[in-house]
Amino acid sequence: MPTTADPEVDPPGRRVREAGRVIVLDPAGACLLAHVTGMGSPWLFTPGGGAQAGEDARAAARRELAEETSLEVAELAGPVLHRRAHLTFLGDRIEARESFWVARVPQRPATTAGQLDEYEVDLLGDWVWMTPPEVRATETTVYPHCLADLLDALARPDDHTNPIATGRPWVEVDTAAGVTITPEAVRPDWAPA
Repeated sequence: MPTTADPEVDPPGRRVREAGRVIVLDPAGACLLAHVTGMGSPWLFTPGGGAQAGEDARAAARRELAEETSLEVAELAGPVLHRRAHLTFLGDRIEARESFWVARVPQRPATTAGQLDEYEVDLLGDWVWMTPPEVRATETTVYPHCLADLLDALARPDDHTNPIATGRPWVEVDTAAGVTITPEAVRPDWAPA
């Protein structure tokens, strides 16, 4: 994994944004994804977003899920993934430090936006449910990159790479140096609390 002193990996001027995200799973193992259509090339990602002052990543994940989809979940398992990505979003250079949790729902609930930020209203398209094979087959970019493999691992409770069973979240690092995915990694020092 790159060191934090590497200027290509950690260029100066990036704002750090800690976030929490939720992998919402239906009984068939399909995952709820937001379809972003308002910024050039479309992409898909799990619900969630940035932590507010004094809020940890788990609380941010739960709050953002409710705001974006109106889904209220009582329990979040995990974290199952820590993701670090460098990106430019709405003109800001950001180092996203995201933690992902799992919420299982007994059926596919209807999703209705609750409280979206102004930019989210312009960006978010529809919500879709996708199985691991559908995630692999789509030509649309999906974040996190390891989602299909992670969903497969989560479907096998006794698998040695299942982060809930092992208590060891996966780590994905997405920088200018490339994407690195490490199942069963040690929690990195940059991961949100």
